[in-house]
Amino acid sequence: MDYRSIIESKYNREDWQSLLHDIFGRHIAFWSHPQPVEVNASMAKEALYTGKITLPDGYIIAIYEVELSDSVVIERNRAGIRNLLCANWRGMGCAGAFMFCFRKNEAALRFSYVSESFSFAPDGSLTKQSTDTKRFTYLLGEGHRCRTAIKQFEDLKNSSLKLKAITDAFSVEALSDIFFKEYKRHYEDIIEYITGKRMVKSGNKWVEKVTGNPCAEIMEEFSCFDDPEKTVRDYVKKLMGRLVFIQFLQKKGWMGCPAGEDWTNGDKEFVQNLFAKTQYKDTFVDDVLEPLFSDLNCKRTGDMATGANYKVPYLNGGLFEEDDSDRVDFPLPAKYMSDLLDFFACYNFTIDENDTDDAEIGIDPEMLGRIFENLLEDNKDKGAFYTPKEIVDYMCRESIIAYLQNGIPERSHELIRNFVETFDASQLAEKQKLFIRKKLQAVKICDPAIGSGAFPMGLVNLLSKLYVAMKSDTDTAKMKRHIMEQNIYGVDIEQGAVDIARLRFWLAMIVEEKEPMPLPNLHFKIMQGNSLLESYKGIDLSDLTKLSKDLKYVESRGFWDTEDSEREALISSLKSYYKTSDHAKRDHLFNDIINNVRRQLFDKGITLPMDIDPSANTDFFLWHTWFSDVFANGGFDIVIGNPPYVEVVNSEEYSKYETYTCYELYAHFFERGINLLKPFGVLSFITGSLYIKGMKFGSLRKFLKSNTTLIAFRNEGDNVFEEVGMPTSTILLSKAVGESSWPFDGNALISRISSNFKQLGSLCDVQRGLEIGKKTLDPNGDIPILTGTNVKKYISKTPSYISRSVYEDNAKDEIYYLGERLVIRETGSELTVTYLDFPMYVNRSLYTFLRHKDAPSVKFLVGCLNSKLLQHFYVEKFKAPTELFPKIRIGQAKQLPIAIPTEDQDKAISELVAKAIDNSKSGHSISLIEKEIDFLIYKLYGLSYDEILSVDPETTITEEEYNSHE
Repeated sequence: MDYRSIIESKYNREDWQSLLHDIFGRHIAFWSHPQPVEVNASMAKEALYTGKITLPDGYIIAIYEVELSDSVVIERNRAGIRNLLCANWRGMGCAGAFMFCFRKNEAALRFSYVSESFSFAPDGSLTKQSTDTKRFTYLLGEGHRCRTAIKQFEDLKNSSLKLKAITDAFSVEALSDIFFKEYKRHYEDIIEYITGKRMVKSGNKWVEKVTGNPCAEIMEEFSCFDDPEKTVRDYVKKLMGRLVFIQFLQKKGWMGCPAGEDWTNGDKEFVQNLFAKTQYKDTFVDDVLEPLFSDLNCKRTGDMATGANYKVPYLNGGLFEEDDSDRVDFPLPAKYMSDLLDFFACYNFTIDENDTDDAEIGIDPEMLGRIFENLLEDNKDKGAFYTPKEIVDYMCRESIIAYLQNGIPERSHELIRNFVETFDASQLAEKQKLFIRKKLQAVKICDPAIGSGAFPMGLVNLLSKLYVAMKSDTDTAKMKRHIMEQNIYGVDIEQGAVDIARLRFWLAMIVEEKEPMPLPNLHFKIMQGNSLLESYKGIDLSDLTKLSKDLKYVESRGFWDTEDSEREALISSLKSYYKTSDHAKRDHLFNDIINNVRRQLFDKGITLPMDIDPSANTDFFLWHTWFSDVFANGGFDIVIGNPPYVEVVNSEEYSKYETYTCYELYAHFFERGINLLKPFGVLSFITGSLYIKGMKFGSLRKFLKSNTTLIAFRNEGDNVFEEVGMPTSTILLSKAVGESSWPFDGNALISRISSNFKQLGSLCDVQRGLEIGKKTLDPNGDIPILTGTNVKKYISKTPSYISRSVYEDNAKDEIYYLGERLVIRETGSELTVTYLDFPMYVNRSLYTFLRHKDAPSVKFLVGCLNSKLLQHFYVEKFKAPTELFPKIRIGQAKQLPIAIPTEDQDKAISELVAKAIDNSKSGHSISLIEKEIDFLIYKLYGLSYDEILSVDPETTITEEEYNSHE
């Protein structure tokens, strides 16, 4: 069957029923007389229940045909269509529905698969997650590229036809992966042609491999740059990003419109047709695209583009601004541009960003963020990871709720939460609406590590929905422009990230516009810079817009003046820059601003190299200069983001940070973010969760407790980021010191044990095993050695072996491998402590402890450390919230609290440990022995019965039994 002829044509019921019958066969039934369904008249003229699909796993999918009302725009209205028939198919006990939505006088068709929110286990079984519905939708019909839809329907025919298979077939993530891989392949093909190199994956890292000879002609053009290959990569990313943006403009009908006509009759494949018609295919970038980019960036007196018989919109904003890399020739062979444009032409570019419950199956602006993550091959080495949309939504929502709740009576908090979560303003009084509206209009939000813009875009969408809910304004484009120009700020050290974030903002603008409007100026809103440094070569740069009124001799100008003349001029120029859409005036203001900053830096003794742009570089960021309007009012209301996870060792750049000793960038971002907030401002971060218990994060924990109040904390697990096993958490803080139940405080029992007993490190000397891993093990070696897998509680198992040469290369103090001693395994979900009394080497995954002469016996220490109480202490105090490879560090092991026993207590527990060792060696159970040890340890540490229950809720020890024992 020819699926394409049906899918790319105007809706015809008989044709679509034939297509579905071809897929589902005997599982599908259509009614000879479709049944009318009552629906909202403002949404639909008529809705018909036309049939059903009974899937092999027993689930039923209803089939509907909906003629939409004239007021409903098919291309735009998704959420309303999603909810149109939910009550009907749910009422019949169906798991979901197929919906064909159209208007008789239009060629477009919106096909939707709507279902309950299910999660699928690996075996295919499913669990309903919530009462929400998910909707996956295609925009089909005449004039719409439908290759993706055709493929998905073809794949569905060859599937199991179970509910999971249908959901998988229409999964946006599946489509995203396909598009990303293809996009990246085209990028890599072009880079390989120019540089002769290609990024390939080696293990978990991307590495550059020489695969051929570079293109001498293009590389010669880029030889004027400090790093020609990086400049080429950045240029190609920018070029492809511009072409993607034009695909969205084409979708709007704004490209190549005939002169004198409105902005809806443009060429939907404008760039593809330019390429097809041009005689400059091998110089298409230089001779066709670069002039086009200039036309998009420059305001003209008439409609017509330069030297053309069509018009294109004036966009402003900087996306198509010419820079140094645009001024060199880029003779890319026609093959590469042809393949790239054909690839773009195969996909439906949708303007709206998808939300978590309502997904257009096409290429939406959010995917640009994923593109950014995929093209920066070393992003993961830089600690940059793409945050899942569900977590972005949660963090955006909770930060706005906390911001709105601040300063109002607690009795109104639930009212605020309900409004933000449901967008239902019916419960709000007019006075309350006015309060919320004013706070939302004034909110200042910053992402100091903006990446591809996920959090700012999440906030743009959330804020615009809240405005609509309060009926603040019917002009959505006007609202979004206000949000982008007045509410959102962002910084990232990667220029590529900044470009993508700005791109997503601009796309969010054009979706709402009826006709092209100049895009908002974002150069001084979404910016490149090192968020953590507002200094250069140790000189503070935070005062360039701080007014002082002090008279000072300005040596560079040779007369007495106030510093304020320069600073006032800078403030004035920045305000003017934000407002102008005139291209020439904007350039003039930009030069004034940059020159002003350079002069002020010179007055501080800094001659900034000409190749460093003070408004876009990797060395520093002028927070109080570029965002002076924010700091004039005390700082940001909300700081939000996913800071990079990168270890920094002994970097003097960050020595002034209170969190300096953490040696982690995200610890410094916590400190920077909190310092950017005004009093009672809100910070929401997703980060690694090791700072909750990790030893090196003590200064971060102290900083948080001294400067903030905890609002919410969630462990997100190990699998938040693709291909990265990392314990992760989200946190919500207020910049106000108050009472908090911090996740790193521990409970009263842990605090008491920590402070009342001696530490293991004060009773023993310790040494880590030989610094060798499993790769050095040799079954034919002649020296036995224990690794972490060779030990369990109380006893060791069969040893591994290493060669003599490996031992000699890694030898350590022999005393730690002889005599009576205990070893603690580094990795494990619980403490594993082993007793040794014979010569045996151990590797780096084991710590060896030798007792001091006046310390308790080794067997007593082994019994104490293996007890339920010390296991509980380890989990509460040190164990990272991860299911992957939790570790106890050697410094943490030294902090384990040891109660000093009497001679009789030492003897009693040591004898029980000896029995446990003997039973373990002979394969007999030790559970009763361990129960006795636990009992004696509880007594030794002075636990109450309630504390025992907190350690072991399933204990078989009775309160009477425990209390009666002396």
